[in-house]
Amino acid sequence: MRGWVLGLLRRRLARCGLAAKIFSYPSVREPLDAAAERLAQFAADLPERPLHFVGHSLGGLVVLRLLRHHPEYRSGRVVLLGTPLQGSRVARRLGHAVWLRGVLGPHAEALARPVPQADTDWIGRGTGLAMIAGTRAVGIGRWVTRLPRPNDGTVAVAETAFPAPHARRLLPISHTGMLLSRAVAQCICAFLKDGRFSGTGAANRRPCRR
Repeated sequence: MRGWVLGLLRRRLARCGLAAKIFSYPSVREPLDAAAERLAQFAADLPERPLHFVGHSLGGLVVLRLLRHHPEYRSGRVVLLGTPLQGSRVARRLGHAVWLRGVLGPHAEALARPVPQADTDWIGRGTGLAMIAGTRAVGIGRWVTRLPRPNDGTVAVAETAFPAPHARRLLPISHTGMLLSRAVAQCICAFLKDGRFSGTGAANRRPCRR
């Protein structure tokens, strides 16, 4: 997917008072380190400080790689959307099928394996870090392999587990549906502004409100 698919999310974040910018990169041609450096160049041209980052799926891995190599951006908050930090079963299945490997491009290995410790070992308690994971099992993943429940149709909730302290919110939304969800936008806005998700509940499943 390209950056334009984030247009609705950007507009919703703008309405809640955030100066949101869209970063787009050639995800099927460029390896993870190159994408992270491209993001660093993009961020360097933005006047706002501190910068907050929102990454969907593979984009979350790009953000973490950026923050590993560019500590100057760690003062902001980070929200990841359905990023498979423990490795993606769907990606592993696609990687084993020769005729499907091109779907993931150079990121097949990064998506299939757990995120390297070096990408997260800088995160300490109190870091402004959050994960939003989906529980609506609607997506192409169900046709590729059997995913553990709950899942968002592409990534299992268990695959989004972070090896560091963080906030988490589970929402009844699919992997792609996250980009169109008003509830997701509200949660992102709440966390980026306040450093926490508003509301509590079993497994942090309640919608966010500000």
